[in-house]
Amino acid sequence: MKTKLFSPLKWSIDAILITMLFVTAGCVQSQPTTVPISDKEYSQPLPEQFTMVSNEGVEIACPKYWHSEPDPNIVYCVSRSNYIRITAVALPALSQSYYDGLVKLKTVTETTVHGYPTYMNEYTYSYENHQLTTECITLVHVGRACHIMILCDVSMLNTFEPTFEYVLNSVKFLSVNQ
Repeated sequence: MKTKLFSPLKWSIDAILITMLFVTAGCVQSQPTTVPISDKEYSQPLPEQFTMVSNEGVEIACPKYWHSEPDPNIVYCVSRSNYIRITAVALPALSQSYYDGLVKLKTVTETTVHGYPTYMNEYTYSYENHQLTTECITLVHVGRACHIMILCDVSMLNTFEPTFEYVLNSVKFLSVNQ
């Protein structure tokens, strides 16, 4: 006899697996840059420090001078030294009941960014003697979802927070005619 998994449980497992996929991708070692990090460089992000990237109906600001890891399956993945990595992915949105289930299970918190329903979770952990934090954010609009994952060394969170806020606040869902 076949046993069917209870749907909300399956959704939770799917969400965990998707999140782990992004976390694992974020943990891959990249080539460190030799440019020193200065607080001043990131305290007030300026539009000229970013380029707008669009893919799969989503447009988002991407830091221009960061190390880029091209992948046709994602909007972008960039990193700055070994301190921070930002990955943006555009995918079809899941059903609203899926997101509601995650909120109900307290797996994510719900908020709004530029009028888009947004679901967030954060996790801090140790990896090779470093404290790291991962923030996974999903913005949803008319059947599309923009998943943004930030992986950052906890000691650099205050330095990179303005840049990440700039990226998050730049997200726009494009109409099919654009």
